[in-house]
Amino acid sequence: MNKVVEAEELETATFELLPSWPGPHGGLWDHQAHIKNRAILSDLDSMLDYEAHILEVASLTEDHREGVQAFLEKRPPRFKGN
Repeated sequence: MNKVVEAEELETATFELLPSWPGPHGGLWDHQAHIKNRAILSDLDSMLDYEAHILEVASLTEDHREGVQAFLEKRPPRFKGN
């Protein structure tokens, strides 16, 4: 899905669309304020380090294992939010 919005509506529209995105979302909703603050207050190197950390944490989830397994089996994933 895509949508065109005015710049001042972008943040709200983005978080309204998040639940419709395919794939595991995990704690994304719980951490959105933290992520926004980091993006505003950090330099690029700090953000890249943080992104690497978040990817590592996400890779330890059941949904990550399910996504990899589904890819290998060439089937749609069955994410549970774990």
